[in-house]
Amino acid sequence: MRWEFAVALLSWCLVSPHVHADDDNVIQFWLDVAEETADKQTISLLDDQQQVFELHKPAVFRHTQPIRGDDIGSMFVWKTTTGRPVAIGVFFSWSQGRHRWVMEEFHSLHDQGIQKQMPDHVTWRCPKPGLDWAPFPDAPPAVGSTSRKRLQAKQLANQVEAYTEKTPGERVVLRAVPKPIYEYEDVEAGVVFGAIMAFCQGTDTELLLLVEARKQGDNVAWHYAPASFTDYGLNLQLPDGTRWTSRKGQIRENGQPHYWNFVEQRAKPDFEK
Repeated sequence: MRWEFAVALLSWCLVSPHVHADDDNVIQFWLDVAEETADKQTISLLDDQQQVFELHKPAVFRHTQPIRGDDIGSMFVWKTTTGRPVAIGVFFSWSQGRHRWVMEEFHSLHDQGIQKQMPDHVTWRCPKPGLDWAPFPDAPPAVGSTSRKRLQAKQLANQVEAYTEKTPGERVVLRAVPKPIYEYEDVEAGVVFGAIMAFCQGTDTELLLLVEARKQGDNVAWHYAPASFTDYGLNLQLPDGTRWTSRKGQIRENGQPHYWNFVEQRAKPDFEK
């Protein structure tokens, strides 16, 4: 964690008031800021900036965070022409006196290098594939209609145990959102159903789990790929005991699939306490 972020974070912890859950005007104002910021992003292939990916509208998930602060944010997906996700990003704000810091957090979901650009802002470049895919152990074949596959995807996610770890032994168990936050298919690539599942602290996403039903000969098999969406360490365990971990994130860590940074400091509206 860089020193300027540590100082800002300490100041936030000392002076930040919590947003009241019923303050709809405040929440909507900062959700609008999140969407405005998403519209300014350009995500493209790393070696072909003419290959620009589409921003999916509306936001796939929104959150307020009463546990670690008073965050208000929206999550967006960038996708190919078939709808397969290539990147996911959240823009959220937290209080510091009469201002809020607007932050960004991204994870690459693509199998090629990508980059993100925003006018007058640091570029994020990720030259490596964003996900490590593997067959979901002991999962039954994917069968039936889209609604049936959606139910199977939810059942697989419910079998996963996940928690963040700020320090050794200091754990927060994450809960799975009951339904996928984004669904897709890519027939050309053999993906008959895909879903992004979110695991949250409160309503704040800390872990993403992508699951895909892929054609393999005459069968359709489930595959999975976890993605960190937190600055804490992550631990995930599958039903067969398979474990996946991620280290604590670092701000502005360019070149990695997971990236987060400051965007701007913006004054609060007059109606926000």
